[in-house]
Amino acid sequence: METMTAKQFRQGNGFMSWQLRRQFPDNIKDDQLVINFAYTDYGGSFIDKVIIAFLRSKHVQHMLHEHTSWSGENCTLYSKKYVKFFNRDFKDWFYNDEFEEFYCQQEYQIQDECWNYVANEFIQDYELDESMKSDIVNFLHEEFDRYYSIVYTQVDYSSENAESKLCEHFNIKQAK
Repeated sequence: METMTAKQFRQGNGFMSWQLRRQFPDNIKDDQLVINFAYTDYGGSFIDKVIIAFLRSKHVQHMLHEHTSWSGENCTLYSKKYVKFFNRDFKDWFYNDEFEEFYCQQEYQIQDECWNYVANEFIQDYELDESMKSDIVNFLHEEFDRYYSIVYTQVDYSSENAESKLCEHFNIKQAK
């Protein structure tokens, strides 16, 4: 997330293709603030991803948006209402119930995708019954949600730690 003036954006600051940048409205005053959000698999942040998804779900008209390579997105917001909202301290965003709920749903979804992947790998590696999957996923949520951080588009976790905790919890001898 980067806040800048419209003039700075027009001069090339922020992440946006020149093709889309040319669609930036001419009637926006040079001193008006805009916010640029961007992420890929290799940079940006999870919060950028959530904000872009939130703005798209609200069908915000005053923004430019594009998909990028490496599973990313760029968004430049020039809606005065939303620029004012997101140009506050991060913790203040969560005083808005709508945004907080949206953020939590996105956070849970990405964690759930990760823990389902881990559960599938664990079941395959230890030749366990598929019926254990929901118990494994529930355990991973209880054990690791809020412990590992979400970066970019995935959970940054230790597979060795997850495997060790699963073996211990389900009383399975850990493979070497």
